[in-house]
Amino acid sequence: MSVSGAVDSLTDRLLEKGFITEVDIERAKAIQAGTGGDIGWIIASMGRLNRIQLYSTLAEVTGLPFVTDPERLRCHADIDLLYRVNYDELIQHQFMPFSLEDGVLAIATSQPGNPATHAFCRSRFGW
Repeated sequence: MSVSGAVDSLTDRLLEKGFITEVDIERAKAIQAGTGGDIGWIIASMGRLNRIQLYSTLAEVTGLPFVTDPERLRCHADIDLLYRVNYDELIQHQFMPFSLEDGVLAIATSQPGNPATHAFCRSRFGW
């Protein structure tokens, strides 16, 4: 799915669920055109939906799991992976490494299609 396709799918799904209106989408796109940024985050910043609504809908659209169980994260996260990145990198790329098994890196992120994050992870973790 292309980045623009994901954005359209996300806004379509948020609209379908009744979380936002067409006016909200147009307003968010106008803000995005002027400042850049992620459309979902802009809509959430406008106060139209909360982060749980945004990220659970994003998970639906992308077909990725939405993990809300902090105990699972605490018990199953590979802490050694965290030591391979610094705080600034985590903020810049907006992800957290979770596990690396059989050459597959699992990350927690709110931007699953971000090419810069993928490139960073490939270079840092070698997948």
